[in-house]
Parts: sequence; C-alpha cells; structure tokens
Amino acid sequence: MAILLKERPVFTMGYERSGTTMLMLMIGAHPRIAVPEVTWYYPRFRPYLYTYGDLSKEENLRTLAGEMVFGLMVPFFGLKVNPRTVLDEVLNYAPERSFAGIFAAVLTWYAATEKKPRWGEKCPQNVFH
Repeated sequence: MAILLKERPVFTMGYERSGTTMLMLMIGAHPRIAVPEVTWYYPRFRPYLYTYGDLSKEENLRTLAGEMVFGLMVPFFGLKVNPRTVLDEVLNYAPERSFAGIFAAVLTWYAATEKKPRWGEKCPQNVFH
C-alpha cells in the first residue's frame, strides 16, 4: 500500500554525471523543499531487506532504521544531533513500520530539522528501483 504524506516528495533520478546534483541543489534551495546528500538507501538496503526479518517486530525495525540513520556517508546529514536520541526522533516520523516508512521518516525528519515541510531525494541508482 502506498504511503500518503502531507507533502509529496520530489525524487530526482538520472544517470551519474548527467546534472542530477546541480538539479538537487537547485530544488533544495527552494524555501519549502529540503534535499539532503545522496542516501543510497534503495541500492544499499532494498535488496537485503530479507536479512532484517519481519519489520513489524520493533527490534528488527530499529536495526534497519539504525543502519539507515547511522550509515550515511556524512553522519546525520551533517546536522548537530544527539546520537542517543536521534533514532527515536526519526522513528517518530515513520508513517508505517516498513522500509518505505523508515525511508520517509529519515527524510521527513531531515526536512523538519531544516524547517521545511517537504523533502526531496536524489540518487542516480533509484532509477533501477
């Protein structure tokens, strides 16, 4: 089932070296849209979701969410956060207990931290997912 958010996200996809980073920066300059660094969530986690088990179980969900939150190339998108509470903060934004829910939660949390109501995401490899 699709996740319905108050504000529709913006996804930028395209081949590497095709200008997607510049487009991401231009969209992220909009006063209502927050676009963080490339997360690589789909290519890094989606193929291996089966290894996390049933995500309706809190322990499994927190393991996946922790790896997604703490595994960014630039920790926490460069924001100053409390590492002890950031996972709970992010999970409070999860619209459902699933990979898509965590994905949306991380980016909604980022947008809220940047005081913007809408988020965008850019990853060249998303075109395959």
